[in-house]
Amino acid sequence: YRLMIKSVDGLRALAISFVVLSHAGLHLEGKIGVELFFVISGFLITKSLQTEFILFGRVNKSIPILIQ
Repeated sequence: YRLMIKSVDGLRALAISFVVLSHAGLHLEGKIGVELFFVISGFLITKSLQTEFILFGRVNKSIPILIQ
């Protein structure tokens, strides 16, 4: 299975735009884009683990990565 949430793509583009524009010299806070990107990543990881648990009744392939 592959988790794809299309509404997150707009937020991802917004986060990347903040970082790129701040590196281009505009007086934007680039850290807002980085923080937004981390929030999106955390949401997608949590949603993926939740979906895996619902589909298979366990979360077996992701837990060893998190324990290391």
